[in-house]
Amino acid sequence: MKIVAIVGSPRHGGNTDILVDHMIAGAKRAGASVTKYFLNDMHLRPCQGCDGCRPDVEQPCVIDDDMQAIHRDLRHCHALILGSPIYWFGLSAQFAIFLDRWYALGGSTSLTTLSPSKGGDGDHALKGIRAALALAYADADPFVSGALNAYCTVRDSLNWLKGTLVGCVYASAGDPGEVRSQPEILSQAEALGEKLASP
Repeated sequence: MKIVAIVGSPRHGGNTDILVDHMIAGAKRAGASVTKYFLNDMHLRPCQGCDGCRPDVEQPCVIDDDMQAIHRDLRHCHALILGSPIYWFGLSAQFAIFLDRWYALGGSTSLTTLSPSKGGDGDHALKGIRAALALAYADADPFVSGALNAYCTVRDSLNWLKGTLVGCVYASAGDPGEVRSQPEILSQAEALGEKLASP
């Protein structure tokens, strides 16, 4: 199984990065191969809404940036490990750009026929994808922190793709690396990675 892992935090060794690494460890223990991307180290531009990608699902995004490399891996992976800190009650800006750029992985029919409510069979490179999510935030309450907003955004994106959110690990950890002092959360992250890689 091929898994793409995404870190949407600007901090190497921060809480999100640590959670993603533990999920990767669990996935590898289950036999998966994992490619990890640290979005903050990459040149990623926001979607321009130009529809240059619309002719078909194989049409590459017209923006010539580092998302081209991520797109290539997304087209051939079986599952995703997704991690974001909660910044201002939602996903980080880095992660939001990454998520918006999923648009380029769908063909012209995907917008109208891949809706779960319509039960269509539209085409998208991530159709049916499995994913696991890690969220790190400073507040003790995921509702107050905005983690629920981030969770719903990812869940709804996957639902639209007829994919599956296998699970989510939440960490209340504000200081960089604080999650290292929460072994139960790290164990949950590893177990979730293993579950993702063992459908």
